[in-house]
Amino acid sequence: MELTSLQAALLFCQLPNLGPRSAKKLIDECGSAKNTLQEESSKLLLVKGIGQSHLAVISQWKSVLPQLIKEEKFLQKKKLTPFVYGQKDYPITLAHINDPPPVFFQKGTVNRKNKRVISIVGTRKPTARGIAFCQQLIEEISPYSPLIVSGFARGIDIVAHRKALEMGLETVAVIAHAYDQWYPKEHQVEVEKLLNNGAFVTEFWSDAPFERANFLKRNRIIAGLSHATIVIESGEKGG
Repeated sequence: MELTSLQAALLFCQLPNLGPRSAKKLIDECGSAKNTLQEESSKLLLVKGIGQSHLAVISQWKSVLPQLIKEEKFLQKKKLTPFVYGQKDYPITLAHINDPPPVFFQKGTVNRKNKRVISIVGTRKPTARGIAFCQQLIEEISPYSPLIVSGFARGIDIVAHRKALEMGLETVAVIAHAYDQWYPKEHQVEVEKLLNNGAFVTEFWSDAPFERANFLKRNRIIAGLSHATIVIESGEKGG
């Protein structure tokens, strides 16, 4: 059986011990996840950081085929658009980080050609001054029609999304869980509003468990999607 380009990218997300960094190296060398699966082992071993253990994992791809098919059905049901690393529509800024997801999923539409993509993040417990600054900042940059990216979390994140929508700006919410799971639950009322002028983005599959580490992983995508990241208030140990 020959995998599609999407299935090959999904495969790279599921194979154990093949993280985003290794996946990026292989795809950069071969042009796509699908090409990687068709490449000779001797050439793959020439890629820095790739060894026999990686090839052994890749050779077992049929074992995760049921998961790939299940996830494809979920994407179709929820009408999520996959963006595959190595393809033309994959955001160029995200492609330049060290560990871009082999594939991420998007619900909604935004102008990916916007030259001013700004991530605005911060503490979940902002001060009144922090909230006011965030709102004022978005007001002042709104004439430049930036695309505002944040994490849909409590505090500064949701303030940024709400203010962007109030100003008629597109906004992207990068979430740390599957699309049909909402955290925090009180923000679920914001979903439809955001989809009217924005999109949700996630790399997490439909069966991904809620884990604290996922929120840290999510942060690299928030930064990677944007041309600049602005942090408005954070504790010493803030994410």
